[in-house]
Amino acid sequence: MNILRLLRVVFAAGALAAAIPLQAAVAMAPAPFANGNPDLGKPLNDEDCIDCHARRFGGEANRVYFRGERRVHTPGQLLSQVSYCSAELGAGHFPDEEEHIAAYLNKQFYRFK
Repeated sequence: MNILRLLRVVFAAGALAAAIPLQAAVAMAPAPFANGNPDLGKPLNDEDCIDCHARRFGGEANRVYFRGERRVHTPGQLLSQVSYCSAELGAGHFPDEEEHIAAYLNKQFYRFK
């Protein structure tokens, strides 16, 4: 076996060995907002978020989720945005409540997996 062939075999084996734990980790990764309950998030969203969104988007509160320049592209960004909005509104949501809101918004609009 020449040295190039040996290096290819070693490299392929190393790549395979690295890929297996990564695939297992992805398969075992929890769903976004695994601790969030969309049913608990909906009333919080309805109470605190809709009026602000409606004021910002000409009475069409849900337009924030469908605009082309959307800020949120990942579950982490969604949770950060909910936390930011909660602080800006002075809503005083606890982190678990923010996760409930994010779970509701994910179920209703974003559908991150």
